[in-house]
Amino acid sequence: MAIDIKKVFADSMIRLLKEKTFEQITVKELCSDCGASRQTFYNHFYDKYDLIVWICRKQCEELWASFQRKQSFRECMLGVYDLLYDNQTFYTIVMEIEGPNSFHEFLIEFTKKYYRSLAESSGDPISDELEYAISFCTVGTIEMAVSWLKSGCVQSPAQMVEYQVLCCPAPLKPYLD
Repeated sequence: MAIDIKKVFADSMIRLLKEKTFEQITVKELCSDCGASRQTFYNHFYDKYDLIVWICRKQCEELWASFQRKQSFRECMLGVYDLLYDNQTFYTIVMEIEGPNSFHEFLIEFTKKYYRSLAESSGDPISDELEYAISFCTVGTIEMAVSWLKSGCVQSPAQMVEYQVLCCPAPLKPYLD
């Protein structure tokens, strides 16, 4: 069975993030931790930021695939909040990383794509009002998830989903059931 070297580096990064800050982790240390060469790392990733984005994208791809199998908005969002809850340390750190390829920016696009897919699946056109509601809800959802992570996930993932549904703008609510 072939080794997925990207996953090996990802597992190493996640393990090291439990012991030290992202800034303290070097590519040299990552390579030492997983027994790979620096050249192997650079054959697959531009830098450690690129690795972080890869980890997040991979997890989001898995979430997106699971969305296709789930029946409701609540089930999908519960999957997201469960992922964040189960990986609090990692995502708290990841949300702090800024830049053009940051996870925060990726998450905005991912969330908008999901909300748009809900509306489009009904066959309704996306009006300006609905587009605004999607953008508004996207920013609110992400900022509240970040706040929830930073506060130590005091509420349960299920409670966060209920808050999200409750606070969703009216033009988007019909697509959440």
